[in-house]
Amino acid sequence: MTARARIGLGGAALIGPLVAFPTLLRPQLAIGLCLVVAVTVLAYRSVAYPLGLWALPGVILGLAGNAVPSGTTEYFLVGWLGLSLLLALLRDEHVLPVRVLLTPPVLMTLALAVLMLARLGSSADQKYGSYKLQIFLAESVMFLVGGVVVGRVRRHVNLWLGLSLATLALGSLVILRKLLAGEATDVLPGRLALYAEAGPIALARGAATGLLLAIFVLLAARRAWPRTAALAVIPILAVAFIGAGSRGPVVGLAAGLLILLVLTLGDRVSRRRLLLLGAALLVSAVIIPQLVPGQNISRSLSVLVGQNGEDVGGGDLSNGRYQLWSKAWHAFGDHPLLGLGTGGFASVSPEGIYPHNIFLEAAAEYGILGLFLVAGVIGFGFFYAGRAWALSRDRDRDQAALVLAFLGAAVVNAQFSGDFTNNTAVWLGAGLALGLLQRVAASQEEYQPLRRFLRRSVVLANGPQAEIPVLVANERPAVHFAVAPRPRTPQAAIVLEDPGEYLAGTITLRAHVRDPGRTTGVAFHAAAAGTFEWRQVGSAARAPFETGVATEQLADGVYDLRAVAQDVGGGMDVSRIVHERCVDNTAPVVQLEEPTSGLTVGGIVRLRAVATDAGSGVAAVGFEWSRDGLDWAEVATTSVTPYACSWDTTRLVDGQYRLRAFAVDAARNRAVGADVAIEVWNGLFTADEVPLTSLEGATLWQLERLLERLELTPVRRDELEALLYTLRPYALTDGTIPQRFAPLLAESFGNLLSRT
Repeated sequence: MTARARIGLGGAALIGPLVAFPTLLRPQLAIGLCLVVAVTVLAYRSVAYPLGLWALPGVILGLAGNAVPSGTTEYFLVGWLGLSLLLALLRDEHVLPVRVLLTPPVLMTLALAVLMLARLGSSADQKYGSYKLQIFLAESVMFLVGGVVVGRVRRHVNLWLGLSLATLALGSLVILRKLLAGEATDVLPGRLALYAEAGPIALARGAATGLLLAIFVLLAARRAWPRTAALAVIPILAVAFIGAGSRGPVVGLAAGLLILLVLTLGDRVSRRRLLLLGAALLVSAVIIPQLVPGQNISRSLSVLVGQNGEDVGGGDLSNGRYQLWSKAWHAFGDHPLLGLGTGGFASVSPEGIYPHNIFLEAAAEYGILGLFLVAGVIGFGFFYAGRAWALSRDRDRDQAALVLAFLGAAVVNAQFSGDFTNNTAVWLGAGLALGLLQRVAASQEEYQPLRRFLRRSVVLANGPQAEIPVLVANERPAVHFAVAPRPRTPQAAIVLEDPGEYLAGTITLRAHVRDPGRTTGVAFHAAAAGTFEWRQVGSAARAPFETGVATEQLADGVYDLRAVAQDVGGGMDVSRIVHERCVDNTAPVVQLEEPTSGLTVGGIVRLRAVATDAGSGVAAVGFEWSRDGLDWAEVATTSVTPYACSWDTTRLVDGQYRLRAFAVDAARNRAVGADVAIEVWNGLFTADEVPLTSLEGATLWQLERLLERLELTPVRRDELEALLYTLRPYALTDGTIPQRFAPLLAESFGNLLSRT
């Protein structure tokens, strides 16, 4: 513990009891103090906490009733998010580099805020306009900045995803409980909400976001427990989503899912998990009609099945949106340059104070400039997310696909409901896209538009090349032109070379310094990710500045790395932090589950193992066999769960064998499981085996050989192999299948005998 930490701990021990004494007399004060401490700690740990738990107060109000003064929840959430951003800036000065603040989405958002302020005085409804401006500054702008801070760290994006999904699922559970208890009532015809003041649109948007996040986890998560949790909450979220009876979120969710599926289904594992998604949707389709009133279902789905401008119930399919859009378009036509002013559309349509379309809202109230700024924020958000997806791989690419889907759903939804004050998801999506691009392509030129603009301006002003005439005195005088080299971008004083995402054993840390002659040494530091509690793990006294570091000196976990150079004058330069590198020196745990020890097997044998790794994750599982337990031969290796393969024993001599499984994690730690003893016997199989002509007396081994010889579709082959695998426990020791299964065999294999 450092001296500063000891002083702080001692001071807290002295002052703490004095501060806590009043809480003994007022328990409410103690509860409030605990809440303040908890909120501050979470705000310090990550901006993902206030963003991910943004809907939690609404869930609590849905459970306890709306018992707090109006606006209290908003003040608390905005203050919490602002505190977290402030602490993030104090903790890491590089959390918001200047080049991020000079990117188009940030500049356009700030310009839009200035425009809203400038046009407030011209509004016919300044009260609503002032409210809109305050909410835009407090939420939309802060969501954009918060999205940037969260998006630049993979762990924080995962934290935001998990907290958001858990909170939204909890809110859907509240609705489900009310439906089961018969306490749910429509706040509007055919529309449910968590509580009366919240409104059904908030419930529908939250459930739609929850469904999008859950489906992403189901398709992309690498561990089993998140996929299981996502599979369980999809029907619960679907009940709340349909029960809310809002149609805009239906269209937004459809657009987001389309983007997500297009970007993720290129992976074979994700395509296989579509079967799980289909099962979850089937369960949802069964339980929703049992719990949700029919009018709510009809209203939610009318946007998909309505005809002739009417929904299923015969109402206006647009719910008055066509009229609002028409009024906004005409207002834009009447005031194309400056618009009606902030909140001015309320004077045109007192019943619907905004047109339920952020593009038309911007055009009607701020003219062509406002429309340009809003479209620019959205356009650059998609551009940055797309660039991040194209430049990244593995988990970063999955997160880029999620951000694109989230932003797409938010933008589509914003065309049908809400105004600037309740479409903050658009700015959050743009911020996540910008932060994600900062993480995966911080040095790319398209990420630094201001530098590119200045560079091009210099080229346009001076010409593409500066030419210097030089007179050379030869026998025949001639003039030659030497081209001056373009100025190079100054190199950082010290750069730490990335050692890789997963670290194990002894690794090499290498630093590059701008002036090796003046550098007297480089120290390499590591700290648990996000803590800034640096400790030296190695050093180099002379160029090349590299050293071997035994990662065993660090406990397994996620670490940030940096290099610190010292020059001859005593000055120090610190490299940019290499974030979130996983140290994993613990081998996986692997066990062969099938076949078990003591069995006699033959033909094609199924091998199956289970493997876990709490660090970098299991990368591959393989199977090996041996006659003597000393020399092992590999059967196959797989990286896809469940870890299984087929072993053709017909190529082996009958006798005693040993089988085992091994596992390798992403950090290349290898573990071997306990081996099992089995007997291989293929006496039934001979080179001149007579093909089957009848199923009577057929054995499992003969049916497996039959499947090997036939050309079948993959689906048909999987079905038949699954049937044989199911019958294996019932077969006799010689492979004969009991007579009671004859009808099943005849139905499944009878038509195949004629093809042999």
